[in-house]
Amino acid sequence: MKVSVNEYKQSLLYPNIVKAVSECLMESNAVEPIQVFVKLGYLKNEDLQHWKNGQIQVLENVISCNLNKAGIILRILRYHAHDLNLSPSVVIYKKKGEMLRFSKSGEKNIEKAYSTNLLRLKKVKSKITNQQPKK
Repeated sequence: MKVSVNEYKQSLLYPNIVKAVSECLMESNAVEPIQVFVKLGYLKNEDLQHWKNGQIQVLENVISCNLNKAGIILRILRYHAHDLNLSPSVVIYKKKGEMLRFSKSGEKNIEKAYSTNLLRLKKVKSKITNQQPKK
């Protein structure tokens, strides 16, 4: 089942993803897709740490939902991040110089979806002063 930009808010997963994103943004100015999976209950923190330590070859092997559902979560996350004006930033996950793999397929777009963190950029308000030059 594909989720389009026009209907993603109707997905049963949407409210939980919104909640997970909100929790991530309360903790920091970044949303990591892998943390969203943790907050949704599909990835255990200990498995995430084992993967980051290079003890698990592919992260999808320990995500407890099917790959179709994982893809839908990533897509809804991307759409919701756009609505929040979060800025995408690809992060390189490595251990001992080796790239860590997210997906079983290793397909470039899937890897990118997992590794693209979403950043809340702080807006800097500039002050315009109407000061007259001193004489």
